[in-house]
Amino acid sequence: CYAISRTVQEEWMQAGKESILVENGIPCDSINCEKTGLFNDGLLHFVQVSRLYVKQKGQDILLKALAEIKNNNLCEINFKMHFVGDGSSRQMLQDMTKSLEIEDLVIFEGNKPRDWIYENLCNFDLFIQPSRYEGFGLTVAEAMVAKVPVLSSNIEGPVEIMTVVKDGVRQLIGYTFESENPEDLARQIATFVQQGRNDENVGFGRQHVVQNYSVQKTALQYLDEYRKVLVHK
Repeated sequence: CYAISRTVQEEWMQAGKESILVENGIPCDSINCEKTGLFNDGLLHFVQVSRLYVKQKGQDILLKALAEIKNNNLCEINFKMHFVGDGSSRQMLQDMTKSLEIEDLVIFEGNKPRDWIYENLCNFDLFIQPSRYEGFGLTVAEAMVAKVPVLSSNIEGPVEIMTVVKDGVRQLIGYTFESENPEDLARQIATFVQQGRNDENVGFGRQHVVQNYSVQKTALQYLDEYRKVLVHK
C-alpha cells in the first residue's frame, strides 16, 4: 500500500493500515514559468483549475467570497476569476454566479488541453484552491512551478506542498484561508490585491516543488519499491 502524501499516510495509520510514502509528482519540465502575454487588459487574472465538483473542490465557497468582496468593497475590483475545467457542478455554479450578481467577475473557461494549461498557467496572477479536502493537490504544485502565487484552504494536502524549509525554518510559501469560510477567503484575496505578489517567495516555491515533487523522482521511488517487492518474493 503506497501513500501519495504524508497526509494520506497519516489517514491510513489512523485506520490501522501501514503504507509506504511515495509522494506524488508532476512534469515540472513541461510547465512554462515565463509569461506569454495571454492578457493585456491591465486587470489581475485569478484562476482555479479542477473539475467543477463543489463537494470536494469548493468552488461555491470561492463564488461567495467574490460576492463578499464586491458587496462590501473590500478592495478595488480590478480582477477576473477564471474557472478552468468542467464537471457536474457547472450549471449550479453558473446559476449561483448569476444569483450573486458577480457575472462581471467570473469566467467559466471550460475544459482546456493539458498543454494549454502548462503553457499559459504562468500568465495568471493568483491561483486559488478552495477545496474542502485533497489528498495531495497536483494543481497547487503545478501553479507553484509556473511561478503563480497560491491561495489555498488550510487543509492538509495543499499545506503540505506549500510548506518549505527556508533559512533553516519551516514556513508557508503562499497564502491560506480557513476552510469552508468564504469571508476569510474574501479577506485573503483582498489582501493580495492590495499587497501584490512576493517574487522571492514565488521563486523559492518553484524551486521547492522542482526539488521535491517532480514526476521523475516519483517514478524512481516506485521503481525502488518494485525492486524491494521482487527481492522479498
